[in-house]
Amino acid sequence: MKKSIRLFIAAALLLSVAACKTPAQEEVKGKDVVASGTVQSLSGTLQLAADGHDWILITPQGDYALHLGPKEYRDSKNFVMTIGEKAEIRGFVHKKHIAPISIKTKTASIDLRTEEGKSVWAKTNFSQKKSKNTE
Repeated sequence: MKKSIRLFIAAALLLSVAACKTPAQEEVKGKDVVASGTVQSLSGTLQLAADGHDWILITPQGDYALHLGPKEYRDSKNFVMTIGEKAEIRGFVHKKHIAPISIKTKTASIDLRTEEGKSVWAKTNFSQKKSKNTE
């Protein structure tokens, strides 16, 4: 009897852990968004995600995770995003993810991908010394 109770508890714990893993926790990469997404333009407000590292775009349609590539590339182009800043983003949208082609704010703009979805930083020296810290 005790063994069956232990097995039941173990099974319940495994099911609860599996149920807790949401799609938002799955690692989605920009190339995945490009492969599955469609090109759209969205406007909204830039915000940091709860992790304090990743960026999201808050729109009337919902919040979208931004897949921006290497921060070093954006820094080299002097592109800085500010919390609460309005932005227009054209990019590949899949579910609640965006792999931006371009981002425009009131003070700056940057191109991150081609219309075909290729990353523009791959054509630079960033492709040779690729950062482990990509978004």
